[in-house]
Amino acid sequence: MGRGTSNTSVRAPRKNLNSCYGYKLATGGVFGELTESALITVRKKVGVTADGDYGPDTRNAMVWADYSVETGARISCN
Repeated sequence: MGRGTSNTSVRAPRKNLNSCYGYKLATGGVFGELTESALITVRKKVGVTADGDYGPDTRNAMVWADYSVETGARISCN
């Protein structure tokens, strides 16, 4: 997935970039310049080629948020 993608699959990586990496990206809509820039930075941080796309390599290298079933609050990022 890369710049210009517009579907519900854009939400999960954005929500995670916000929760575990401190970004303040909109969690819906189109994969745009801000999401691409955030992914480039995070990909560099986790040791994946920093091309700005989101796919299996990025997903597997990123830490992901754990949420409470009861409250929905973020517990940690692993």
